[in-house]
Amino acid sequence: GLQEDMLRDELHYQKQIQDARKKAEAESSAAAMRRLSASNGEVSKSLLQVNSELDKTHPLLRMFSANANDAHSAARGLASGFGALFLTWGALGPLFAGAAFSYGTKAVVKMGAEVDHTMQTIAVLSEESTEAVAGLNEQMLELAKTGPVGPKEIADAMKSLSLAGLSAAEVSVAIKDVMNLAIAGDTSIKDSAETLTSVGAAYKIASTGYNTISDMIAKTAAVSKASVEDMSEAFKASSVVNSLFGVSLKDTAIGLAALSNLGIKASTAGTSLRNMYTDLAGRTPKVEAALSKLGVKLTDNKGKFKDVVTMVTELDKALNKFSAEEQKRQLR
Repeated sequence: GLQEDMLRDELHYQKQIQDARKKAEAESSAAAMRRLSASNGEVSKSLLQVNSELDKTHPLLRMFSANANDAHSAARGLASGFGALFLTWGALGPLFAGAAFSYGTKAVVKMGAEVDHTMQTIAVLSEESTEAVAGLNEQMLELAKTGPVGPKEIADAMKSLSLAGLSAAEVSVAIKDVMNLAIAGDTSIKDSAETLTSVGAAYKIASTGYNTISDMIAKTAAVSKASVEDMSEAFKASSVVNSLFGVSLKDTAIGLAALSNLGIKASTAGTSLRNMYTDLAGRTPKVEAALSKLGVKLTDNKGKFKDVVTMVTELDKALNKFSAEEQKRQLR
């Protein structure tokens, strides 16, 4: 009986220990679950905050994506301008903007190189010092900044003046008259430079007198039916009459204005005036005989033609001796 009682007590004791362990484990699990639940609540709260922040970043991400695409397209445009277009997609607006920028930059660089080459050519042609050419370069840039034409056009005009034998100092003075003629005649500055140098050389007028030539051309065009451009061509074509027959610039202008009012313009007018003086100088026996019969001497003792007003007056006086019909016959 004693051993049975001790066995029952031991079993009861062991059961109490197991129950206590189970209770302790249950309490421990519950506490752990409570702690886990609390932790999960904090995690959920953090996740909600993260989601909220992500929602805020979505517009920014979309904006970044759009900007990145635009930047990429702009880069493609830049690449195309420099001949390196190797991609074939992207938004057209930024693409064109980038291309315009690169092509513009490329054009500016190219123009700068051309202007620099032209100025170097001027230095070689005029055999001027570096300082003198640098002065022309500064003047060219200033005129381009304040005037109606760009640096390349001005540099080309300066080159034409240098080709005509003008020094850097003379080019500096003459370029202003060249620009004035170009503006008055709505012609290129290079053509104006060639006109002034050609006419100036023919009439032995220095570059300081280019304003006189420019004014003469503009005024002759104004009183006739010709444009400044047509009159410039006429003066160039007829300018040889000065060296051959001593005809002044003023008399040339009068003759060209008269021809223009008859509908003969530009280089055709210049050629006609030159032929007229050649005929009056006795190119053919017929003309020489006719003038002799009229008793008119159109040249002075040095063989140079008298001024045009005097010639016309003497011819008119000689022809008035004949009838109208005979006058026509004499002039044929």
